[in-house]
Amino acid sequence: MEVITSPADTTALMTELNRRISDKSLFGYLLIGPDIDAKGAFRFFARNIGDAHTLDKVDDALRRAVIGARLNARQLTITRADLDSVTRRVPLITLKVDDQGKASRGNFGIVYLVTFAYLMFFFMPIIAYGVTALRSVLEEKSSRIIEVLLSSVSPFDLFMGKIAGLGLVGLTQVGAYVLTGVLLSGYSASMAPAGMLKDVGAMFSPGLMTLFLVYFLLGYTLYLSIFTAIGSMVNTEQEAQHMQQPIIFMLVVPMYATFFFISNPDSTAARIVSMIPFF
Repeated sequence: MEVITSPADTTALMTELNRRISDKSLFGYLLIGPDIDAKGAFRFFARNIGDAHTLDKVDDALRRAVIGARLNARQLTITRADLDSVTRRVPLITLKVDDQGKASRGNFGIVYLVTFAYLMFFFMPIIAYGVTALRSVLEEKSSRIIEVLLSSVSPFDLFMGKIAGLGLVGLTQVGAYVLTGVLLSGYSASMAPAGMLKDVGAMFSPGLMTLFLVYFLLGYTLYLSIFTAIGSMVNTEQEAQHMQQPIIFMLVVPMYATFFFISNPDSTAARIVSMIPFF
């Protein structure tokens, strides 16, 4: 840990520290203003502000240090009002430093909730419509409908048609949910604080939404194909349940791992898992 007091050029120092954060040679830094009781006196800059454990440690250390400073300033003449005053929580402002070294306001709660929303929109349709595809194929096999269909089309065409049909049904429903969310967010925007709207807007930027859409379509198609293939391999509901358990497991593992990766997005485990297509 390095302590720098009264730098000659604060702006230049912050630019250099932000560059070091972008280069991953520095985890983060804490900027303390001259008046510890002023709003925004404590600002924490880091590449990842989703690490709740680190933020709690910084907040606790600040609280202890500020309480000591306030007690010394009052020369230990403590009354009940003074005690409440010196032990009040320290407002810590978190700022996320991007790859270009630019810092922007961030909030762990918003990061967590938005990540959870992305997670639900990503995995729930895959699980729901994947199982629907499996049962649809199984039902067609048990009712002999598939024999009639195969007399007119090839197995590959039937397979691709099943994926395309169920895939579009699922995407239509997801699109309806997204549209509803957009309409509701437009209504609630007038009642939300301006800072919160800015934080949420950054998490739903066009770049992130584009990446989400691309990966969602790839994952949706991949798992829908797997579930459809399983349906073509089994003959009973019991066999289908046994066959789909490993697939459900492959979906559940990254869902739970995401809560760890929120705090450690640059960890080796996160990088390895992100390279596995099934995850």
